[in-house]
Amino acid sequence: MEKSNIRFKKLTKQRKYITEILENTTEPVNVETICLEIKSKYNLDLVLSTIYRNLDVLVNERKVLKIFSNDGVSTYIINKSEEHGHKMTCIKCKKQIVLDICPIESYVRRIQEENVFTIKEHSISISGYCKECV
Repeated sequence: MEKSNIRFKKLTKQRKYITEILENTTEPVNVETICLEIKSKYNLDLVLSTIYRNLDVLVNERKVLKIFSNDGVSTYIINKSEEHGHKMTCIKCKKQIVLDICPIESYVRRIQEENVFTIKEHSISISGYCKECV
């Protein structure tokens, strides 16, 4: 079993298993897939609500990225940079491209400077076709 490089405020057994599953995948996966992998790999039956709750903690700690899709199914992937970032996802092959800039950073800063709103996080979901799939 590969040791996780991610540090948590409290590393529960469930978070460790979820993290290990996500670290060994190259594509975003949904909660049902995580549940099946945990059952298969660790012989442990976790209810979906437990996985969702732990994923929420991991997303809030920026250890995991939550990707929203048009069909309403959220998928998850390890946040390798652990920094703020945005991604584009190819609809056909699911390839992800990390944006090296935040397209709305100046707008977020202006909102906070004007004290209109204190922004804790934001995300931009860009989907389309990569050059290989066009």
